[in-house]
Amino acid sequence: MKCQESISLGPVELKNRFVLAPMKTALNNPGGCVTFESESFYRRLTQGGTALLILEPASVSIEGVEHHKQLRIHDDNHIKELKKLVHAIHEEGAAAAIHLNHAGRAANPKAISSAPLAPSAMTCPATGIEAMELSSAQIVRIIDDFGLAAERAAAAGADLIELQAGHGYLLSQFYSKRTNKRDDQWGNSNKFVNEVLDSVMNAAGPVPVIVRVSGKEFVEEGLDPENQRELFALLEQQGVSALHVGF
Repeated sequence: MKCQESISLGPVELKNRFVLAPMKTALNNPGGCVTFESESFYRRLTQGGTALLILEPASVSIEGVEHHKQLRIHDDNHIKELKKLVHAIHEEGAAAAIHLNHAGRAANPKAISSAPLAPSAMTCPATGIEAMELSSAQIVRIIDDFGLAAERAAAAGADLIELQAGHGYLLSQFYSKRTNKRDDQWGNSNKFVNEVLDSVMNAAGPVPVIVRVSGKEFVEEGLDPENQRELFALLEQQGVSALHVGF
């Protein structure tokens, strides 16, 4: 069976094709400090034979946090926390990917102590919270945050870096015409994603980058394979090692 065969993603060879997708565990302490329970969770899954474990989302910016116990990667102090999980996975013979994300409009106001930020002012359908429009200066800073996060992921020993570009989070909010109503340069659906990719790919060095996208959003004017053709072409042009499609 092909699922038992090895496969290479860039320089990383996986012993089989079983991959753990990123999921919110809420097993860490507030502020993203890793707990024994969190380490044990990933260790047990690795012992089951999974070749690649993608860690739960790590927030690249302080205002991009989705919940209090989310992993963080927006400060150098977070490297040692992520190393604990990467080490636990490596000890059991599997590969680890660190998943970079900014929640955008889906950020938790209680966790970030402010209103969420998004490409355009909007209400998040999941939380009912009104998000404020990002300024150009804030957008440029977030692009830099993604690059710094990729550097920290590499420093934490990640075998791969995954970039969240779907599922209603910030990159997909910029890419989708349904949520990006800007009339400035950032209204171009490709521009923000392209610059974040540049930032991450340049900072990742030899660490392969994979990108998670939405297969279909199942809402009116939502993202689907047809209206993401330009995005997929951009990812191929940028040289990402794999697409991770979720529904």
